Amino acid sequence: MAVVRKKKPETNVSPVSKKKQSADYELPTEKSEPKSEIGDYIILLFGEKKIGKTMLSAQFPDAIHAMWEPGGKALEIYQSEFADWGTFKKAVTKLRTDTRFKTVVIDTVDLAFKAADAYACSKLAIEDPADEEWGKGWRAIRKEFERQIHRLISAGKGVIFISHATEREIKTRRGSSSHRMVSTMPRQAAEIIEGLVDVWAYFAYDGKDRVLVIGGDEDVTAGHRLSGRFMWNGEPIRKIPMGKSAEQGYKNFVDAFNNEFNPDPEAKPVRRKMRRASS
Repeated sequence: MAVVRKKKPETNVSPVSKKKQSADYELPTEKSEPKSEIGDYIILLFGEKKIGKTMLSAQFPDAIHAMWEPGGKALEIYQSEFADWGTFKKAVTKLRTDTRFKTVVIDTVDLAFKAADAYACSKLAIEDPADEEWGKGWRAIRKEFERQIHRLISAGKGVIFISHATEREIKTRRGSSSHRMVSTMPRQAAEIIEGLVDVWAYFAYDGKDRVLVIGGDEDVTAGHRLSGRFMWNGEPIRKIPMGKSAEQGYKNFVDAFNNEFNPDPEAKPVRRKMRRASS
């Protein structure tokens, strides 16, 4: 009688299909092209309350707002209100196959993170992440939040994270400290979001005028990683006037992105003298 040997199960196999496992990988032969529209990028928009953050984000093409606070009742926009993380996860799944919307706005990311916190704690049957030993609770929250944010970003849409602003004391390694305007995001959320965004913008008042700060300094956390963008006459633009309306503010933002916005139209052109190389 023939002996039939059972095939031993494979170990350390990645949970992907055999078809994907057998697919050949080829190194790229051409450089990737940078995205040409501001709406294709990931943006953190934080600022003063009631300054117009939601209205500005609503100007982006084909935008849908994931509202975690009642800030869009007076706006004519596509929006979904969320009160729990489980529903938001279902929305992310649908957005990954959606073709109608080009921009997803999370308003606010602060409250979205708190919902992820409550969801993760509920799964662990705890009231506070500190109730779990060895930081297990905090790791579970970070994993839950980070996974859905990455799923959303990988959908190929532009994403805008909205947050409020606060002044916070920042301590240096040398022991000195200073105060800077930063986002009100919880620390764990900030570590994730600030590492993902392409544009980090602070929406604030400059006297009576509204401005969008995209160049940070010792007083404000802001910046971007877009090479060759937000320039004028070869110099980087630090802040963009937002005008009197959301439409004007969005136009100025787009023009600045395309290096077509003059931040100081009344300034006289600077004439640079050519220096002769010394022999």
